[in-house]
Amino acid sequence: MDLLDVYGVTDEVRRQAVIALARESRRRGWWEEEFKDILGGALVGLEWEAAEIQTFEAILVPGLLQTADYAKAVFKGGRVMEKGDVERLAEARLARQRILDREDPPSFWAVIDEAALRKYVGGAAVMRDQLHHLCRMAERRNIGIQVLPDAVGAHTSMTGGFAILDYQASEDPSIIYVEVGAAGDLFLEKPEDVAHYRKSYSYLRASALSADASLAYIKDLAKNLK
Repeated sequence: MDLLDVYGVTDEVRRQAVIALARESRRRGWWEEEFKDILGGALVGLEWEAAEIQTFEAILVPGLLQTADYAKAVFKGGRVMEKGDVERLAEARLARQRILDREDPPSFWAVIDEAALRKYVGGAAVMRDQLHHLCRMAERRNIGIQVLPDAVGAHTSMTGGFAILDYQASEDPSIIYVEVGAAGDLFLEKPEDVAHYRKSYSYLRASALSADASLAYIKDLAKNLK
């Protein structure tokens, strides 16, 4: 309020709007309250505010579509940790998925490499359940899933996965999220970087099976998994 006085903002509507923004900035997100010990970085907050999320994964099922057992298998296989830590990380990953269950969920589109679906993460039973879960999620109105077949061969994103996050407000720039492993995460906002990844994603979608064909493929894969 002192700063509003200094800058000569006298309009009461504008003053109240700025004051409300200041109050909101001090409010913690649910992830900071429940999982502040393990959910570091900005990804969860950026996901929560996004109006549209487009993601590509080369070797894993996207985190927002993982089952609990699949997530646990990923954490067990990816690093050396105590059982309690694995359980906690899996719980946090599933909590992130609340974004898809709220009243105003973002539009979510995933292109998944066929190799990720054929990898026996957690064993046949866990993988079969994961594939069935993908089928259920693909039937939601705000979710689309495409499979990128092995037959495509080399493609534009051989080096790994990424996500494009878009926002409702025009003043909020689109963000590219790239997970780089133990070194941390990359968040890219430069227009040229965003344009590059959008172009790559358009190529991936064009090369992938259609949504209907992808759903049929995943159902068939689950049926024949041994």
